[in-house]
Amino acid sequence: MEKKICITYYNFPHLGGISSIIDDLWEYLSTKYQTHIFIYKSEGDITKYKDNIHVCRNKSKVGPFIFPFIWFYLLFMTYNLWKFQKKYKFDLILSQDGFCTGLFSLIVGKFTGTRVVIMDHGTVTNILDPTWEKMMREATSTKWKTLIRRMVFPLSKISFKIIIKFVTHLSNEFLFSGGELENYYIQENVPAQKLKRYSHLVNTNLFKSLTLEEKNKQRRNLGISPSIILINIVTRLDEEKGFEYILPALEKVRIKGENNFLVLILGEGRRRKSIEEYMNTHQMRDYVKLLGAQGREQVKKLMQISDLHLYAGTVGCSISIALLEAMACGCASIVTMTPEMHKYIIKPEMGWVIPPKDIDALTSSLLQALRNREKLREMGKNARKYIEEKHSFEVAGRHFNFFKD
Repeated sequence: MEKKICITYYNFPHLGGISSIIDDLWEYLSTKYQTHIFIYKSEGDITKYKDNIHVCRNKSKVGPFIFPFIWFYLLFMTYNLWKFQKKYKFDLILSQDGFCTGLFSLIVGKFTGTRVVIMDHGTVTNILDPTWEKMMREATSTKWKTLIRRMVFPLSKISFKIIIKFVTHLSNEFLFSGGELENYYIQENVPAQKLKRYSHLVNTNLFKSLTLEEKNKQRRNLGISPSIILINIVTRLDEEKGFEYILPALEKVRIKGENNFLVLILGEGRRRKSIEEYMNTHQMRDYVKLLGAQGREQVKKLMQISDLHLYAGTVGCSISIALLEAMACGCASIVTMTPEMHKYIIKPEMGWVIPPKDIDALTSSLLQALRNREKLREMGKNARKYIEEKHSFEVAGRHFNFFKD
């Protein structure tokens, strides 16, 4: 009999690397098992998944990040997943965070005797990070919503920690990619037999490199000169993504005489207005383009015609999925050591790894990249080879063979 798996999460698809992770998981697991996706809400096109996705409340704007709604959300999702499990009788529930999704998945698993595996992609370490706490405290909306959020934040914070503790100590199986999350589980004395490291899946048939002729042809079709160096930044426009260091570094590069480049920023977020203001004030519009949120297909096309991928995050969590996808498309990379695991992925022959929050280091790496295009091309080839050897479905898929004959 075919095994059944239920992937659980809060919001899918949405802007961020977790959507790519879930999509690739679904693509791979669907070739082996009957795979469904169970979510609270969706912000994107889900027609691809047909009858294999279940959305509980698509129009809701209340999320699991404020007290007391966090507890109502948990009750609501526990009840709905229990009904979903009764209908389909899954053999495995695969939770995509060690927070709220992990808790309601574990509760249903305990009551129905269903195996539950917890995958967390940085939600736990982000929530416990002081930078994230500061961001949540300072988040603004309407006057009254902002005031209420700040008044109840101490209770929200207590709720977050209780939920994470419950998941950490109730689960019998964790899948993690390493880095800060691994350190957290070790600090919490989670037994080693419960922990299993995995490599992220990358759909190398979707994210593939082009020949130089193909790349130049696609650039011309988009009105982009083949002679310039094209840099892509694919991330949320949020505080922890390092734009206060990226933009000044790009300015310094121009001051030092390097003008033959174009930067494409793909993403949306809370910092969009301040980024636009900075770009306008410093006259950066001619060489930095803010394209907004893009679908996965469009992201792939722009990565394929790029020479360099840039990631300057300041808060460690999980590996940047956009980084792995850009590498698969044949891009060299400049990344910060947040998470620390980036320094184990990006070898000198594939790009540059720099300290976070360091404008001079970022400027220096950009100058080196812009002054040696042949080196960039060689780095891109090495990056593609690395992804094929470590993260393709054929290789990394072994970590997701949940059932043995």
